[in-house]
Amino acid sequence: MSFRRSALSGVAALALVTVTAGLLVPATADAQSPDRVLSEAIVRDGDDCAVVGILLNAPVRLLSALPPSIGSELQIRIAPVAGAEQVATAGIWESIRAPQSANVTVQKVEFDGDNPAGPTLTVTFDRPMHYVLVQGGDFRSLSLTVSSHKPNPTCKPETFQQQQAKLAAGPPPEIGLPPASAEQAAIDSELKPDDRSLLTEARASLTAGDAGHAVDVLVRLLEHLTGPASAAGHELLGIARERNNQLAQAQSEYQTYLTLVPQGPNADRVRQRLAALLYKTTPHNTDVFAKPARPGQKARDPKAGVWSLNGSVSTYYMIDNSDQTFKDPVSGIETHTTDNNLNQVMTNGDLSATYQDANVKVRFRATGSYTNDLRSTTPTFFQLNSIYNRPSTLSNLYIEASTPGNGLYGRIGRQSLTTGGVLGRFDGATFAVKLTDILKLQLTAGAPVESSHLVGINKDKIFYSVALPIGRIAKAWDFDIYAIEQQAYGQIDRRAVGGEVRYMQPGRSAYAVVDYDIYFNDLNYAIFNTSIGFLKGGLFNFGLDYRHSPLLFSTDAMIGQSVLSLTQLRSFYTEAEIKQLAMDRTSYSSTVNLGVSYPITPKTSVNSDLSITRMGSMPASGNVPAAEGTKTEFYYSMQLVQQGILKPGDSGIVGMRYANTTNSDRYFFDLSARYPFTKDLRINPSISLGYRNNKLTNGDEVSVQSLLRATYVAFARIQLEPEIGVDWMKDKSPTQSNTTLGYHGYFGIRKDF
Repeated sequence: MSFRRSALSGVAALALVTVTAGLLVPATADAQSPDRVLSEAIVRDGDDCAVVGILLNAPVRLLSALPPSIGSELQIRIAPVAGAEQVATAGIWESIRAPQSANVTVQKVEFDGDNPAGPTLTVTFDRPMHYVLVQGGDFRSLSLTVSSHKPNPTCKPETFQQQQAKLAAGPPPEIGLPPASAEQAAIDSELKPDDRSLLTEARASLTAGDAGHAVDVLVRLLEHLTGPASAAGHELLGIARERNNQLAQAQSEYQTYLTLVPQGPNADRVRQRLAALLYKTTPHNTDVFAKPARPGQKARDPKAGVWSLNGSVSTYYMIDNSDQTFKDPVSGIETHTTDNNLNQVMTNGDLSATYQDANVKVRFRATGSYTNDLRSTTPTFFQLNSIYNRPSTLSNLYIEASTPGNGLYGRIGRQSLTTGGVLGRFDGATFAVKLTDILKLQLTAGAPVESSHLVGINKDKIFYSVALPIGRIAKAWDFDIYAIEQQAYGQIDRRAVGGEVRYMQPGRSAYAVVDYDIYFNDLNYAIFNTSIGFLKGGLFNFGLDYRHSPLLFSTDAMIGQSVLSLTQLRSFYTEAEIKQLAMDRTSYSSTVNLGVSYPITPKTSVNSDLSITRMGSMPASGNVPAAEGTKTEFYYSMQLVQQGILKPGDSGIVGMRYANTTNSDRYFFDLSARYPFTKDLRINPSISLGYRNNKLTNGDEVSVQSLLRATYVAFARIQLEPEIGVDWMKDKSPTQSNTTLGYHGYFGIRKDF
């Protein structure tokens, strides 16, 4: 489920603009941002450990993780790779279905773009766990190795694709009856003669294939067993119930055993039994698990084709009101207005259906929403004609197929892509084939989607791309080389070549991409990011971004013109003149990002970020006036994050942000906390104090934003999500004084399946 707070009151909107990546850098709108940041999560069990993989929809930088190695709630701070507008995170809160595992219980996987510390991914476990977090080599995934009582070297970080391949290879092997041992013989010798006789009868029934009779005998036996004998009895009863197709009860018996005997070789054996059982019975985001057989039916062959269905549905009621007071400093006359900015019900759905057998995997996915506006006011002309005010959204609607044996992959429909020169969501198809062990060919064609609010296909624009993904080389390097052309209204809109380089090793990584437009003979963008670990748990980040802003397209020539298409513009200008107008409507922007994160203690971390930006000017042409560039602008933020203040799982953040821009100086002080009353109920209070000095009007602005958010897991994967907020802002200048008091709230219910 994904929710973007898009229509809050004035103070809230100001705060959202200043939150992205923990900085105050204004986002560009060169590409359509997706409705979701998170794509999916999977888990693969190992020997008393597990590897959790989290896939994202666009490249990101891993900034910090706290606690660094052990805890029940892991907070992962991430930021979009410089220039990756596909992850405009401000105002987004979302979650994905937590993967099921025998060795680790993942309760929640959530993303919060409003966290004052910056966009944060939170993984919540049912108890403190040991873990190691690394960034995926594609910069679009995270790998988390988890174990219960100590770090386990048998589980190693894997790419998301490696995890999928191992899961698709089949379930863990089935284990027979517990082997005879001196330990078991000693336990048997302590039993009363009647109990020993019942145990022998149960084992004989299992060996003879009469699992139903074994269940009856073991249930009677366990009514009065205690200690080690009780644990052994629960394992046998789990085996008997599993063979009798009572799979849910079998799972409960294995889990009871692990509660009684959490460690040791026998516990590892039972965990392996539980892993095999979960593989066969649990729907999962990897969609490779068979449905359990009904009582009396023969269990399905795990190598046969299987279907699975999962997803989420949610409904949210949202309201946002504001009261404004305008005061004339000369006459003292006050004017009051009240605005109902938002009053709506939004329903979201995300559905995934998958078929997989030994040779092919086919998946269908649909993601969308519908918003019912409850306001009675008449919309303005702009609102009526804005695509962003349309009630329906369609983010994904595609079907994909892959054949692991020969490396073929294809997807058709509405989808998102951030490789091969493609800049986000489009309606079309992509196809990939493995040419050698390190070389693939990827072909993509379609129509770009300006907004998920546009349900139909854009018939005025079409693109096609050819890419050669190369890697992995020397266990560290991956490359992409591409060429792309886009047509708009029968004219070249974009014709570019480029490449992407990725380097990934433990403790250090680098990412670079260059896009050069050969139609305009100009560099479109060049991006470089690197992360380097230092000391124990510290991380240094450095990024460079140099680009046209907005990105260079022929359709940029329409900016400021009273036309709706290039076809209309060609009535007034030649193709060469349109080309020049497009270049005049973009300027170069450059950004330098520096960031440091360091865990002072296992529960305390400090994060600091600095961004320096400059935007060039644009000349007057085509009756469009010139636009001045900006001076060099500085954006700085620092946060101190403390976990485990009152109890395990809680956290507090103290932060400050400062921006020195062309038009103003801005200061913010943030306080936020996260407190789990129970494993199912959590609250998140926060407050932000702001001050802005306007350099142009000699005025100033003071603001306060307060928020209280809660999440409660009721039952059967149903989550309740209420939130209330109160905002206050006073804007004062020599010519006017404005005071705004706003409040907003929402209440949502979400069901994962």
